[in-house]
Amino acid sequence: MALIFDIDRWLAEGALGFGGNQRIRLRLRAWEGVGQLLTETPLADDQLVEDAADGSQQISATVLDTGQLRRWLLSLGARVEPLAGQDLEPHLN
Repeated sequence: MALIFDIDRWLAEGALGFGGNQRIRLRLRAWEGVGQLLTETPLADDQLVEDAADGSQQISATVLDTGQLRRWLLSLGARVEPLAGQDLEPHLN
């Protein structure tokens, strides 16, 4: 009997810090190419990217709240700013 490996299930179960069970509506403002990157490689099927008058992009997507997400956001530094009403901000300063 062959074993069937399901990578989506494996990641959803928490492998490599990508999984989790808490979904959040991530809302952030992005500068310096981050919006373009997320247009080309969306975070989620329901992601929206809107251009702002100041040259930034406002991005929203429903994502899993994981350590991996927070580390990735931290790596972007001043190129992203969480928008009001999220508990991510204390982790990103």
